[in-house]
Amino acid sequence: MNRLLFALALGLICIQSATAGSPVNSLSNGKTGSISFESIPTISMNQFLAGTAGQKSTVISGSLDLPNNVEKPVPAVVILHGAGGVHRNEKDWASRLRRIGLATFIVNSNKRPGCRKAPGALEATCYDSNQGMVNIVDAYRALELLSTHPLIESSRIAVMGFSVGGKASLYSSVKRFQQLWGTSGHEFAAFVSFYPACNIRFDKDEDVSNKPIRVFHGAQDEWSSPSVCKEYIDLLIAAGNDVEITVYDKAHHGFDSKSEQGAPSSVSGTFHVNCRFKEDRQIGEIVQEGYTKKDKTKYVMSDLDDNFSAAIKKFVKAQAGGGDFATQFGKCVVDQVYLLNDDTKSAVIQHGVKKAFGKLSGPDAMALDQVFSTCETGGGEESGGWFLMHDTSCVTSKARIKYNKVAAKQSIQAVTEFFAETFSIDLSNLPPTTSSTKSSDKKDSSTGRD
Repeated sequence: MNRLLFALALGLICIQSATAGSPVNSLSNGKTGSISFESIPTISMNQFLAGTAGQKSTVISGSLDLPNNVEKPVPAVVILHGAGGVHRNEKDWASRLRRIGLATFIVNSNKRPGCRKAPGALEATCYDSNQGMVNIVDAYRALELLSTHPLIESSRIAVMGFSVGGKASLYSSVKRFQQLWGTSGHEFAAFVSFYPACNIRFDKDEDVSNKPIRVFHGAQDEWSSPSVCKEYIDLLIAAGNDVEITVYDKAHHGFDSKSEQGAPSSVSGTFHVNCRFKEDRQIGEIVQEGYTKKDKTKYVMSDLDDNFSAAIKKFVKAQAGGGDFATQFGKCVVDQVYLLNDDTKSAVIQHGVKKAFGKLSGPDAMALDQVFSTCETGGGEESGGWFLMHDTSCVTSKARIKYNKVAAKQSIQAVTEFFAETFSIDLSNLPPTTSSTKSSDKKDSSTGRD
């Protein structure tokens, strides 16, 4: 984001309140429809990996629907959306799954405090803060809740996700994450993931559930690399797991979504599709492969740093006043002062933040911009801001989004057959297909699939 635009936008940022409605911890009364339940607040990647969320909780919601004429318990699927929230595609898939006799629970992970709507964005997102890992926790909480419903078979609940949700559905199979965030005695019966990002190698991520895992990708996906995912899946297969990946030729990100059919040929943004990261347990952070982090343990704050800190605090107060985000942003910038040289810090002190960006050039301007960009997205070293603190040679600036009718049809058939086999469903006596898409859904042409 342009620094001057950020200066104006910072004061307008609004942290969304939790979803209205009293949360429930049991569905023993057979309730369906909109369900509010407790999960964790937006937390950093580092907090997720450490298994810490403090004592806080937040309320999110989901939409639970049963197949028609249910008389006895049926299997269910937890559906996880992409970065942009719940759109037509998730609803279309839910309708297809109910037609073959499965209950569906579409989780809305973006209706929680900490999800912010960036300038120009259609909806709020939490992705920049935690890279979608909090969605894994949402999936575990949904699994626990659905297990209490009298018309859902607790041992036959699967998870299915798209993009960010696909990442969450895939990595919810990792036993380490299950132990950190799941509930003992509750485990998904199957995992289905559409076009997930697999470019982070987590510690012990090859140790996954013994339940079946299926991944669907597009060969021309510029947002999430199918080749990197295949490398990860090959490791899981080599370890003897029931895992398969299907890569569709000429298919892009969101290839199964009709709402992407009218999308532009390219979408602006910053994408890390070619970047590779790994978890370094020794320093407790995610780092870029081959990236050597500057050691700040020996860094001693100087008078210049103190004056820089004061200038940043003045800027934040003038632009946004108080508030959690403003406070966290200011602290994030100050915490990374060791990444800036004396000339950069002096420019901020002498001219103020806005004018400093106009005075600086070359590496000095890039360093300050990098620190601000990281902190704008809820980053910083303590919160997982590593994601933008790396060699930018692997970063792309645009991605294509294009609906692919052939790949969509084939993936629908594959998923249908997979669930039919997994849950022993007879597909020979299905009711005729009927359109369940509302007119309001047809108008949805959002492209928030990251």
